[in-house]
Amino acid sequence: MKHTDMPSTKTQLLLQEGEIKTFKLEVIVLGVIATIGSIAPFIHIFYIKSGIEGIFGFPTMESFWYAAGFPIMVICYGLILHHVSDRLGDLEKPFKLISHLALCVGFYFIVWIFIPSISDFPSWAYYIAIVLIAIVCSVFTIWLYGFIPSSDKLEKINRSS
Repeated sequence: MKHTDMPSTKTQLLLQEGEIKTFKLEVIVLGVIATIGSIAPFIHIFYIKSGIEGIFGFPTMESFWYAAGFPIMVICYGLILHHVSDRLGDLEKPFKLISHLALCVGFYFIVWIFIPSISDFPSWAYYIAIVLIAIVCSVFTIWLYGFIPSSDKLEKINRSS
């Protein structure tokens, strides 16, 4: 390898500083998302007995935030899980699937909240959502079960030791 092919020490330091800045930014963004997700289910407390008129068809702001808090939390944690799953190697695909599932559930209820003309989804929509969620959770559980060592696997490990 030629001397000119190797990056200079100064270049390496700049690359490391850039990676550190990127990492710090990621931590800050994930922290903000986690904070929003953690606080969202409790925002309605600030509106208890306030009598402030609600939005999007809700009678009060308290009822609006009560309905919106948990879906916002689910979406925030779905985003965090999606971001973190990129670093999980073999576990990336199943955890991305779980993050997509969380995002779908969160957005399902957000749509219900923010579109006032929808008083409720039809029964078939709930059944389809339940079946899809059950299938995804079942597939994930079966896949995850494959990581648990069986007694046969443990016995082989003991013999080879």
